Amino acid sequence: MAFLTDEQRRNYGTFTAVPDDGQLAGYFLLDRDARRRAMACRGARSQLGYGVQLGTVRFLGTFLDNPEHAPAEVVEYVAA
Repeated sequence: MAFLTDEQRRNYGTFTAVPDDGQLAGYFLLDRDARRRAMACRGARSQLGYGVQLGTVRFLGTFLDNPEHAPAEVVEYVAA
């Protein structure tokens, strides 16, 4: 990743701002198949974590090292 600036390297794989409503709907909305896969996970925490990570990889292009670093707005949107 030598082609990235220092700031880009620091921000890679992190939320630098809370996604707006359009971004939430575009990246974090789970269709029927995604919900089915999430519901196949054991326990509500794992189901929510699956949904958050799926949206995160769509939005950021990578998974979060620690899913607890997702903004509360993202978690609330996926949970709803």
